[in-house]
Amino acid sequence: MPGAIDTLLRRLETIGYVTDTDRALLADLPIRIVELGRGEDAASDGNVVSQSCVLLQGFMHRYKVLPDGGRQILAFHTPGEIPDLHSLHLTKMDHSLAATERSTVGFIKHTDISALLERSPNITRLFWRATLIDSAVFRMWMVEMGRRPAVAHLAHLVCEIYTKLHVIGLARNWVFRLPAVQEEIADALGLSAVHTNRTLQDLRARQLIQFEAGNVRILSWPGLVRLALFDPSYLHLREDVQLPEG
Repeated sequence: MPGAIDTLLRRLETIGYVTDTDRALLADLPIRIVELGRGEDAASDGNVVSQSCVLLQGFMHRYKVLPDGGRQILAFHTPGEIPDLHSLHLTKMDHSLAATERSTVGFIKHTDISALLERSPNITRLFWRATLIDSAVFRMWMVEMGRRPAVAHLAHLVCEIYTKLHVIGLARNWVFRLPAVQEEIADALGLSAVHTNRTLQDLRARQLIQFEAGNVRILSWPGLVRLALFDPSYLHLREDVQLPEG
């Protein structure tokens, strides 16, 4: 896949600086390109893995299934992210990682990642920073789930995803793709499907968003930000990265 690493580079450049040497090293990284169908796992809970994946196109989520069959979605991932980079050191998966829609991923062997990190201290810092940002996002999700009303929580999720897509050039003019169905949004918010539907209707009634067939149109970014109390500092983007304004 020509330019497979471009999406990863765009993502890394939102959180740090990439040198020409780093670009060349990343371009030489052996990547196995795989198309995942909707709901197909890239890595499964309990498996011991020897590779990580970078999301090239599409959308992914990490999730945990309880013994009673209940599912909690722990994060949504956008192109350029390496959602299971932690598996370089924690090789036994304690959750699963799946495609939210048909997606293209690039699998990279841990041995190749380790060799890359030995050659580039800067990429090592960037990958470490990306993993720490993952943890920061998880902490924010915990706060939102535990302490915020459902409508504010959903508004915050919309702000987060739009911002992440905007800074890598995949969302403009207040429109973006959110391919999660209502059941998946419910599992991310920790709500029932019925409560999630009411919450979506609430955002529509406030004339903040339109949501249909996996596409979201933000009608009032300032209103959405106020409701969500959204502060993107937890995404730890570079200070010169252009954030959404409206």
